[in-house]
Amino acid sequence: MYQADEIWTDWIPKSQKDSAPEKSGVFDIADGGKEVLFIGSTDNLKKRLPPIFEVGLPTAEYFRYFITNTHGIKAHKRIKAFVKENGRMPKEMDQPGEKKSDSGEE
Repeated sequence: MYQADEIWTDWIPKSQKDSAPEKSGVFDIADGGKEVLFIGSTDNLKKRLPPIFEVGLPTAEYFRYFITNTHGIKAHKRIKAFVKENGRMPKEMDQPGEKKSDSGEE
């Protein structure tokens, strides 16, 4: 699932979200059972991760990441690999062509 140059951290508790480096990378956000909820990428992990836990994903408990300068491409590949392995997108990411609304209706 992962490429040799992708050196992922272990799962890190959200209480340590401020420990992420000021570097570009790809990250996974997971719930308490370490089920991936969201896959993302950023130019600055330290700035991007805290808001996700503060307002974005209330059930998120853990994160992990790897450093890369080609984070956009690597994130796309990570999402494709996740879908291939799990048969679906992560829970907190929209399915292609699917619209979310407050009422649950399209």
